[in-house]
Amino acid sequence: MKRFLNPDRMFGIFLISSLLLIGVCPAAARYGKNPQVTNVQFETKGDTVTIHYDLVGSPDAVYRIGVVLKKESDQTLRYVPKEISGDIGDAISAGTNKTIIWNLSDEFPRGLDGNDFYFEIGAEDLSPSTSIPWLGIGAAAVAGAGVIWFIVSSKPTNQSASNLSSFPKPPGRP
Repeated sequence: MKRFLNPDRMFGIFLISSLLLIGVCPAAARYGKNPQVTNVQFETKGDTVTIHYDLVGSPDAVYRIGVVLKKESDQTLRYVPKEISGDIGDAISAGTNKTIIWNLSDEFPRGLDGNDFYFEIGAEDLSPSTSIPWLGIGAAAVAGAGVIWFIVSSKPTNQSASNLSSFPKPPGRP
């Protein structure tokens, strides 16, 4: 007996679609909420380096800010300053004119050679995730797929195979 809708195939399609829904919806809910660090500039006065930046993000969110010292002529140099203060660490809110102060002489008493240094500032959203409602929606989709599979895959009773086929037989060959 051939069926127009193969229940095993439909179940597979619904299952894959449901799993994609569970995986994609939380990411879609957070899309566009990633913070952006812009306008990074720094200045040195004596042994102190002052880094200025703007943090673009949701005003209700809190962020973790980190800083890395890099050098254009040495791509392998990645130094994370330790003696820093200001708008760095956890619980930093979005805004402009953020500052980080680094006492360079505490970590490099002789200073740094070269003038092609720059700072890379990273931001991570620490706000609670909003994916829990999406997991409920995904679970409902999986349950719905199971119900549809059960309905479609139920075998008809008291019907012969000839009654199920509504297609006429093909014409004979000449």
